[in-house]
Amino acid sequence: AVSTVVAPLVTKVMAYVTIRVLFTVFLPNFSTTLFHITDMMVWLGVLAIVFGALMALSQNDFKRMLCYVIIAEIGYIIGGIGVANATAFKGAVFHIFNDALMMACLFFVAGQVVYRKNGHQISDFKGLFQTMPFTAAVFTVGALAVIGVPPTCGFFSKWYLLLGGIEAGQWGFVAALLVCTLINVALFFRVFDKALFTHNHGHDHTQGNGHAIASASANPEYDRKIAEAPLSMLIPACVLALVIVLIGVFNQIAVNQVIRFSIPPGFM
Repeated sequence: AVSTVVAPLVTKVMAYVTIRVLFTVFLPNFSTTLFHITDMMVWLGVLAIVFGALMALSQNDFKRMLCYVIIAEIGYIIGGIGVANATAFKGAVFHIFNDALMMACLFFVAGQVVYRKNGHQISDFKGLFQTMPFTAAVFTVGALAVIGVPPTCGFFSKWYLLLGGIEAGQWGFVAALLVCTLINVALFFRVFDKALFTHNHGHDHTQGNGHAIASASANPEYDRKIAEAPLSMLIPACVLALVIVLIGVFNQIAVNQVIRFSIPPGFM
């Protein structure tokens, strides 16, 4: 419950403060032309994206993997602010909100898997689509959003970041976005592989009980027995997954009615 709040929200406070200090406390040209702080931010963002993505790829713990994904996502935001044009800035602000939703959704999934499987290793996702189909559906929405598949909200904020990087000629940032997207596909395919294509042969509590394991192996129906998380955990996760899709579908309302008013003066 704590990580579901801390991971998506607390990690975004820094990005908000950065925007306020650079473009509200000081005039935008202080950071963009006088001291070139935004140029440094682009490369710091690229470093965070590459480091976070590669470290996430090396993890076997699902929650630890998500923590490194957050580092990469913060790199998106900081790099987008550093690009310093209107398109990338809209993408960065939009991604602050979207990433909070996506990470909360995936940490909800981690909590539900822990509740039923007593662990949050990637191997604990074995047979998730058979035993916890609603949790698996929520995971699918969250994973597709992080990868950037439409119509989830993650696609549209990344699209603005990508277009802004191209407009500014920040090819290093653009390359980092594309490479990280490919790494995210590999990251979550590992989990999909366990959850969808690997059958679950019993739960952790049967370990050490040879008779129970033998019975489970002899009964194919045991592998497909549904044991979902309780509704108190499942309903908030499903609502969040629905919001991720709705924000994506109605992304223009969010951008045009809210986010565009945050663009600093002088950004083109």
